[in-house]
Amino acid sequence: MAIHGEMRRTRGPRFGPIAFLACVVIAVAVGVVTYATDTLRELESDSIDARYRLRGEQGSTRSVALVHVDDVTFDELDEQWPFRRSLHARVIDRLRRRARARSSTTCSSRSPPSPRRTAR
Repeated sequence: MAIHGEMRRTRGPRFGPIAFLACVVIAVAVGVVTYATDTLRELESDSIDARYRLRGEQGSTRSVALVHVDDVTFDELDEQWPFRRSLHARVIDRLRRRARARSSTTCSSRSPPSPRRTAR
């Protein structure tokens, strides 16, 4: 029995999942083409230039130490990359003692150290 004024909902064709999938495919395709063709490289370079212009001229600092690791370093230490964290700590301690300042390090390696290499 229908109540006066009540409307029944009818189900039409369901385009929701199909439309969503189409949007995902299009977004991925646009992303891949943009990445493969370096379409946004110039825009990225322009935005970096603009940020440096806004930042203004910065003076250089003399409190930066660059630690160069080359073939001689590997030979003298008789180590392979990545170096043990204890070696990194020794270098940082030496730099801190000489400069008596804060330090920051950036080092990248592809895999975390094994417990055996860290403990040496």
